[in-house]
Amino acid sequence: MPEIRECIAHFLFLLWFYEYCLKNHLDLTLLGLWADAPDNNPGEKKLANGSVYRLQATSTAVRGANRAQTPLWPPMWRKTASQDDPPPLNQLKLQGVSCTNRAIIMDMGELKFQVSNTRLGVSFLFNSSNKLFLQLAYLTHTSIQIFTRSLWEGTVQSSLKKVCISFVNKVFLFKKLDKTRGYCIGIAFEFQTHFIAFVTLDQVFQVCSSIICQPSLTYLSSLS
Repeated sequence: MPEIRECIAHFLFLLWFYEYCLKNHLDLTLLGLWADAPDNNPGEKKLANGSVYRLQATSTAVRGANRAQTPLWPPMWRKTASQDDPPPLNQLKLQGVSCTNRAIIMDMGELKFQVSNTRLGVSFLFNSSNKLFLQLAYLTHTSIQIFTRSLWEGTVQSSLKKVCISFVNKVFLFKKLDKTRGYCIGIAFEFQTHFIAFVTLDQVFQVCSSIICQPSLTYLSSLS
């Protein structure tokens, strides 16, 4: 568990970045989620191929301690058999940050979007003042880093988190030996000009998605 001064420092840093974006009129619409695959998940490792990868709406990736793991992808936005047309992430926008003694809380704004199931032929309007909050618990020593898009694409995205990755092709591996990094991207939030990354060594952290107040669903119509 991180010391309280670390949590305060991370919060103040993220708060500074948020205010910087407001001052400079930078768009904080959420465009994507990124992560490094853990070594104990062969399926996710194969998908990532050693580099940080962009999560999809079908992602089942989870993180956390032991049996208390939670999904990286917000459950309401996940594509499933019962929700084959989930709302896109770009309906979310960073509206503020707060903290506890052990976590950072990101206010992702009001929930206003349409949810459809083409298989059942129904559509619902989700339109209320309810908000989505993402709480990121450090658990161990996780830090927050801000990357510009050019820095992310030129360093993080083009590098490997480790050298000793068995499934990576040897030719590819040797070409990348000078582009390895000693840290993992626990989860990163992609915006238009910047990425907010939660950097970790052991990937022991946790993301919790919470909606304040009960949602109000309105039936719209049958899909043609």
